[in-house]
Amino acid sequence: QDEQGPSDVLCPACGRGHLVSRTSRYGKIFYACDGFPHCKYVVNDKPVAKPCPQCGWPMLIEDKLGRVISSAVRKSCVIIKLTYNAGASGL
Repeated sequence: QDEQGPSDVLCPACGRGHLVSRTSRYGKIFYACDGFPHCKYVVNDKPVAKPCPQCGWPMLIEDKLGRVISSAVRKSCVIIKLTYNAGASGL
């Protein structure tokens, strides 16, 4: 598992570490607390350092298209914010 540098996203579980991008032995990228093994918080989607406006969780997640889509804890908090020109794609 390769560590690819700290992010500005504070770990919501322990509050001390930061989430870092890592690569699994199968080549999949995930984000884990750099406080491992004391903190085992992991998220598969790219974290965004903004609180959820619906549930207050201190972190949102971004999908592969660059859209901030939901709370990292409650997938029911759907926030879809398009970061590309929606008019050009016909959405």
